[in-house]
Amino acid sequence: MNTPTPPPTAAWLDAVPTLAPGVEFYPFDRGTVLVEQPRYGHQVRISPVAHGLLELVDGRRTVAELTDELRQRHGASLPPAEVYRLLFGRLAAYGIVESDQPVAARRGDAYLRLRVPLFSERWVAHLSRPLRFLFHPRWFYALYAAMLVFLTALLLYRHSLTAFYQSITLQSTGLFYGVFLCSALLHELGHATACRRFGAKPGSIGFGFYLFTPVLYADVSSAWKLPPAQRVIIDLAGIYMELLFCTALGLTFLLTQNYLFLNVSLVVMATTYINLNPLLRFDGYWATSDLLRVPNLRATSNRHLLAALKWAVGRGPQPVRSVLDGFLVGYALASWAFIALFLVGVLVYSPRSVVYFP
Repeated sequence: MNTPTPPPTAAWLDAVPTLAPGVEFYPFDRGTVLVEQPRYGHQVRISPVAHGLLELVDGRRTVAELTDELRQRHGASLPPAEVYRLLFGRLAAYGIVESDQPVAARRGDAYLRLRVPLFSERWVAHLSRPLRFLFHPRWFYALYAAMLVFLTALLLYRHSLTAFYQSITLQSTGLFYGVFLCSALLHELGHATACRRFGAKPGSIGFGFYLFTPVLYADVSSAWKLPPAQRVIIDLAGIYMELLFCTALGLTFLLTQNYLFLNVSLVVMATTYINLNPLLRFDGYWATSDLLRVPNLRATSNRHLLAALKWAVGRGPQPVRSVLDGFLVGYALASWAFIALFLVGVLVYSPRSVVYFP
């Protein structure tokens, strides 16, 4: 984003910045703070120095006074011109500091395209209200693990691929698609419900495209202001709802011995295992990112891997100084290996799918 050229020296030294109404700050990760502009929906990560500067903005201090105060309180030796550009350029562009320049429009997730809302924020609030009790942190993980073990054991010991293929008819295919759609809606509703359970306000649930794949989404960007431990539950809440749904199907199968319920559960569980994969940008990825408190996990791990490769050929310093650094290098290696194996597998076993997939 372009930063405006500072006006003459006397003018920008005497400029008095004012925070926009409703701006709030939240601890985010190691070394950054999240600042939220509720009117325009912007959430911006800033450094501790920028946070300290904004805490000094009271609508009375000038840029020159803020520069001196920042140096005295936080030991930050920013020149006045940089303080001016930060306040009236970068932060004003998001509506965090009031100014005459237009505020940038909120941008959606770059990886999700052609988004179409299906359920408005109001409807999501109504639908999620009776389900909030399901996301109590004390027993969320225990129930999560118990359902995962139960369903995995049920599918391993009672499922038959022969019975599955024999059950596929025109009628059952329609049923599978209907149940799969219900499961997908429950998945997104789970994210929204967990978000509301911890006091954040979810947005709409809708439809979009991830790469070439049609997907449902839930707007839970407000969850970024919550602590990482709560964000992890929100990340896993969609799979949690699918597990509840599959558990109900599995118990019904045990009571009726009707393999249709088990087969439907298999279809839903297949997507669940994919979603848990931390190497894909699905729920397992976001949960891993929040557990590690590393935003932009893929990009950050790739930077660590590049630094490690430069060190290996003698062109850079040792990049691995902690367990986390080592994990990030290993994660990047695993991600690229997974992508390579997947592409090789597609080209070897199903080359025609490259043409027909879109």
